[in-house]
Amino acid sequence: MAKILGRSILLLVKIDAAFVPIAALTGKNLSVNNEQIDATAPDPDTPEGVQWRESLAGTKAVDMSGDYTLVSGNAAQAKAIEIAMAENPTAEFQMFYPTVGTWEGVFFVNLQLGEDGKGTGSISLSSDGAVTFTAVA
Repeated sequence: MAKILGRSILLLVKIDAAFVPIAALTGKNLSVNNEQIDATAPDPDTPEGVQWRESLAGTKAVDMSGDYTLVSGNAAQAKAIEIAMAENPTAEFQMFYPTVGTWEGVFFVNLQLGEDGKGTGSISLSSDGAVTFTAVA
């Protein structure tokens, strides 16, 4: 098993009913986005009156990219390649950020294998449905 730094995001994938560590991410970029929808409308009782902007929650997305080091050897690399090469390259993942918390949900996977033969490369995940967040206690 590769060495995992405390500042790394640990990426786990759901296999059967359990989450299994697959990679430690460094050089990472984590983005949590909320799209704002403008729902401003004039007051029907006083349409000439002052309008205040009103917003609705829109599309939410969680995206993550970074360099990875596989933590479970050949089995982890095989699983990562299997997911990335599938017709629908999605799987249920957990991303554990040690000082922040855990994001969990189904993510679309893009994978680039490193050329060093040591189980390294680049990965990007984009949420494909609802994502839950649990803060570190």
